Amino acid sequence: MKNTFENWREFLKEEEEKVVTFDFDSTLSLSHWGNEEDNWVHDGPYLPMIKKFKQYKNKGYKVYIVTSRYSKFEKDAEMVENQRSVKEFVEEYHLYPDGILFTDGNLKADTLKSLNSLIHYDDDPMEIQAAEEAGIKTVLIKPYNENIHHVDENKAPKDINKISKVIIYNKNGQILILKRTNGEQNWDLPGGHLQKEEDFIAAAKRETKEETNLTISDIKPMETYRNINIYKTACPNEDIRLQPKEHVDFKWVNPKDIHQYNMRKYLKLAVLKAFDAMKEDFQHDVKKNYTKLKFKLLGRGGNKYNVGGKMKKPSYKRSKSAPTGFGGS
Repeated sequence: MKNTFENWREFLKEEEEKVVTFDFDSTLSLSHWGNEEDNWVHDGPYLPMIKKFKQYKNKGYKVYIVTSRYSKFEKDAEMVENQRSVKEFVEEYHLYPDGILFTDGNLKADTLKSLNSLIHYDDDPMEIQAAEEAGIKTVLIKPYNENIHHVDENKAPKDINKISKVIIYNKNGQILILKRTNGEQNWDLPGGHLQKEEDFIAAAKRETKEETNLTISDIKPMETYRNINIYKTACPNEDIRLQPKEHVDFKWVNPKDIHQYNMRKYLKLAVLKAFDAMKEDFQHDVKKNYTKLKFKLLGRGGNKYNVGGKMKKPSYKRSKSAPTGFGGS
């Protein structure tokens, strides 16, 4: 009985020690440091490590993501087109880690040791050395040395790190949103990267045409967020045809309901701002049309009661006793 109990304790100990850890940037997520953004720029998933991560999970290991990112900047990453927060990434690729730990710029060795990590995957040689000195087995990842992100520069479009997005509204005041092909429930606005020597407005028109078949014009600036310009325009009388490689669905939604959709926060804020602007435009048009109608009614035709030609047409000036906005009568 005692031996059985001891064996059971050893089994539980082994189960508790089945911990594997992964770095995030350039290990699970292909990322590079952008000097212009002063932050990590997202290039896509590193599929071999994504597969390895899921294999460990399927075998019953506890799998943690340990990153030297600063946790306080993660909310900012959610609001930038070419960045990804760790949370966004793991949801998009269904990783389900047992935990996400931020070391805020410090070496990961102490955190890995506290987790009793059996093996750690990382792209940083300094992190690898520190982990090995702490007695943790490591694997050095070199995704960019494997040419997995190679693109033929002669065939690739000359995209630059500036982006145009467009809020397109219909006659009912609804906003057009597009469902991206990559990722679940990932909604977006039409638009994309500028190409070399292209301005923001030209890019907005080109990208919208490519993604939706809509030929937009008379676009007005709505919002600017870092390297992203957001515009608004009315929907032309054309049919929407999506580019399947980029989007699988579209919807016309009430701007007030935009919070119900999984969309980047800076885009949601721009939509709400556009909604407020449209309300102001509507109120302005109503007031303008009312004023025209008022003057038309006041000055219509001759006065049937103009006895002896002594009566005059009413003044359009506001009476001292009249409410604000009313002219003479």
